[in-house]
Amino acid sequence: MHYPIDWEREYDEAEGDHHLLWETGVPESLFVAFTCREIGGRAHVLDVGCGWGTDLVFLSGRGHCCTGVDISLAALTHARKRGEEQGAVFMLVQGDALSLPFGQDVFDVINDRGCFHHILPSRREPFVAEILRVLRKGGIYLLRCFSEKYFNSGGAGHRFTGNDVKGLFSPYFAMRAPVEYESIVDSIPVAMTWWIMKRL
Repeated sequence: MHYPIDWEREYDEAEGDHHLLWETGVPESLFVAFTCREIGGRAHVLDVGCGWGTDLVFLSGRGHCCTGVDISLAALTHARKRGEEQGAVFMLVQGDALSLPFGQDVFDVINDRGCFHHILPSRREPFVAEILRVLRKGGIYLLRCFSEKYFNSGGAGHRFTGNDVKGLFSPYFAMRAPVEYESIVDSIPVAMTWWIMKRL
């Protein structure tokens, strides 16, 4: 099993009292600011682990050509409904982040809000290889993941450090200094790190 969580079950049961805390429906402010400032034109964007499509709705509204991929069909069904309700145009594909159903050098930007930090340690290098395969040279990989502070405070999941992230990505990317921030999840702050990387 590639993932520690059954994502189809999580999204299929996400109704009523069982809501998904990370699916706020609002794109994070630092993501909005960066994309408005630094991603111009009509970029081809992949949202890996797109969930309910919050970032896809925003990015397509900015005029980008967007594709969302998620392993959960239930998540994609909700994302499609959200896009229709908000008049957003994007493509949705069911697929595994460890075997992305796209050709080589397809995307200008890859957005990852919370996919990487759910990848099992033994599968992190194959994950990076897939990101490299579908991202064009000079393309941007935007990663938001749990921070060391999150794990140090008892956060669940497969622990990794900032140095681990650098070790995985720095041979292939020019990496900006990471930014620590708090993502508000159901009124609870979650310690996160924002990484911006340019493919070499």
